[in-house]
Amino acid sequence: MAFTTRLKTAVKAILGYPLPGHSDTLPAISQANTLRTVYFRECLRKVAGLDGAVVECGVGQGYGLCNWAALTSLDSKQRLIWAFDSFEGFPKFSKEDEASEEREASYSQYKQFNLLYVLNVMRTFGLTTTEIDRRICFAKGFIPASLGLYDKSPIALLHLDLDIYEPYKEALNFFWEFVVPGGIVMFDEYNKALDVF
Repeated sequence: MAFTTRLKTAVKAILGYPLPGHSDTLPAISQANTLRTVYFRECLRKVAGLDGAVVECGVGQGYGLCNWAALTSLDSKQRLIWAFDSFEGFPKFSKEDEASEEREASYSQYKQFNLLYVLNVMRTFGLTTTEIDRRICFAKGFIPASLGLYDKSPIALLHLDLDIYEPYKEALNFFWEFVVPGGIVMFDEYNKALDVF
């Protein structure tokens, strides 16, 4: 598939249009989804002159990972993307998470977002198996155990979307030394309560 065709397909997928040959769609277009994509792009522009990978901690359903793949394909630097997730839900909450039965019940839905689920989302998005294998390194497991899978290469952009305290703390402590000067660290849940469906 030509780059232009792939780009159009990726943009349509980001905006929630059905992909050719698929009845499934990514989430319907919303202001929040669009602004998130624009924000991701702006962060990538800020690190355009830096070498290093994009590291995504907390993949969930894989929509953010699809955005990173599409947006990094627009740049001359073909950055490697690391995707850290348990792909089997969340560990137990700590006291810092202000856990409740309602929140734990809503987070239990993440157990369905296994690696096969995420790969199917990415293929529906328009990424080929070859692109996924070439550009994305999956690191499966709970943080901090999975952090040892990282190759310790420089990081231009670190996106932390881990939802709960302990994995955030462990990931930030581990990855901080690999973020290059001028690199960006993004916090998804900064100064807000836990996500609830």
